[in-house]
Amino acid sequence: MNNRFLVVCDGRRELTRPPEWKGARLLELNSRGTRRNVTISIKDITTKMVEHVPPIATDLVEIASFVYSADQSIERGRVAEFEYGLKWRRRMRFEIPVQNPEFWNRKDVKATLRDLLGFLSDDIYEFEFRPQSVPHRLDEYLIKGGHGPNGTVEEVVLFSGGLDSFAGAVSEIIDSRRKIALVSHRSTPKVAAHQDHLAALLGEQSPTPKLRPFHVPVEVNKGKRLTRDCTQRTRSFLFAALGATVARMFDLNRIRFYENGVVSINLPLSPQVLGGRATRTTHPRVLTGFGRLFSLVFDRPFEVENPYQWKTKTDVALLLKVALRAEWCAKTISCAHTISRSLKHPHCGRCSQCVDRRAIMLAAELDETGDPSSGYRLDPLVHEYDLPEDRTLVERYVGLARRVARIHDPATFAAMFPEAAAAFACLPEGPSSGAMRLFDLYSRHSRQVLAGLSRSIKNRSDEILMGRLGRASFLGLSIRSYVGGPASTTRPSEAASVTSCCELPAIDDDNYTIAHAGRICELRNTVECRVCKCLAESLGDYVSIEELERRAWGSKNTSRHAVIQAVSNLKRQLREAGLRYLMIDGRAKGSYRLNLQASRKSDDSLMVG
Repeated sequence: MNNRFLVVCDGRRELTRPPEWKGARLLELNSRGTRRNVTISIKDITTKMVEHVPPIATDLVEIASFVYSADQSIERGRVAEFEYGLKWRRRMRFEIPVQNPEFWNRKDVKATLRDLLGFLSDDIYEFEFRPQSVPHRLDEYLIKGGHGPNGTVEEVVLFSGGLDSFAGAVSEIIDSRRKIALVSHRSTPKVAAHQDHLAALLGEQSPTPKLRPFHVPVEVNKGKRLTRDCTQRTRSFLFAALGATVARMFDLNRIRFYENGVVSINLPLSPQVLGGRATRTTHPRVLTGFGRLFSLVFDRPFEVENPYQWKTKTDVALLLKVALRAEWCAKTISCAHTISRSLKHPHCGRCSQCVDRRAIMLAAELDETGDPSSGYRLDPLVHEYDLPEDRTLVERYVGLARRVARIHDPATFAAMFPEAAAAFACLPEGPSSGAMRLFDLYSRHSRQVLAGLSRSIKNRSDEILMGRLGRASFLGLSIRSYVGGPASTTRPSEAASVTSCCELPAIDDDNYTIAHAGRICELRNTVECRVCKCLAESLGDYVSIEELERRAWGSKNTSRHAVIQAVSNLKRQLREAGLRYLMIDGRAKGSYRLNLQASRKSDDSLMVG
């Protein structure tokens, strides 16, 4: 696969390029002229407000817009590559005309851009900047009719319309009585209408007219034909660049993201979720990188803060609940699927944001007041997930909460989640205190999520007893039993394993491992873990391919070859891990079984078919 992409912005111009870029795939992005496919529109900003904004800020907005557009225009991978984050990594070279090429071609500026964006989206970036033939002005992007703010803006807050940013705006306006500017990125008309509605609500609830927020909506859109990838990992770069430019208009040296710390750190749901699959939009390292870049751009110290760094999403919901504003939670939207959004069902019920929202609203006991089930196209709690990737998402979400809940000290937490170390050096508390607080944050989140699920399970005990709750629903997947007893309470490599070859294998759904006779096998992905569990539940008995398809994949749309391949991969992994007493028998046509053997035979007839 050719994952090298040459992104030429605002007109093709032949430059001397390194040899490795010969044969790279070409993407042309234009913000001007008849070939324009990237549009930037800024609303409610007046020409007078941008008079003192340096031209380099225009460069910043345009660079961020091109990076964001290219991120969506260049495909990473498909659902089939759910497990393999490294396959998602792209290598991109941007050639962008700017007003100040001397600044942008500086080694320290390029290095800051590369490091920041490389960590943000887990791609490889190169930049080459050339002079603009005709200098661009920021006021060219203004929509006429802007009125400006009523009063002096004290803070600039990034406003998406989700629960966290809305709660942050409430805190700024109502609790702290500050005049703020809300900077919003509008990706679709549905998002725009929702953000306008919430901004109007904040205005109505402001203590005084002068404290009504100044809303600055910005649209950065590309041609529909360019849409190839919807992960939008670099959206926060565009968001931050717009916010920093607005802050510069008011002579401010700070912007604020309000994002709960669990989403900000965003540890991967499993060891197999790597790279671009693990979003890092407000990770402390990213926010530190934003601050470093903007300080260089504006030649003055600039900060990018997250006041909710040490709050869980449940904590954020409880802030509104305690302030008697619980019903406002229902007006926010967390769903990632904006295109399928409707007034009746603003949430899809399938994406990770919907699953997380449903769980934390249960934890805050706001499931009907702040998060009614009618707002979901598919209610995650009871909907029977038929797609393997949906089931995998839910299993991993609950599995992560269970894994963290079993940890009792920061050292074990750091050993089990080495990705957390990327945040330690960027936290103002320092590595030691930061590690302690991070462990406390995730422990609190896990306890809250599991307590909310436990309460919901108790409330639906009759449905569970009568078998009316689907096994593949959020609650059904949460209460499934383990084979061979409870999962390990430590890192897989340190787990207490089965010591006798005659005992049942212990399958840990949370860590995707199988233990037997003193050996641990770390399975490659969730599907293979489910296949192993199905075979272990019917130990010694043959299980048909059709039954494996139903129980492990949750649907009848899986090809026969996919089942055979999964079993073959499982057999190989068991062998390589040294689990010599576990034998997968494929001698019965169209069926497999898992056997326990006192001694390992070398018999080709037992090979997986």
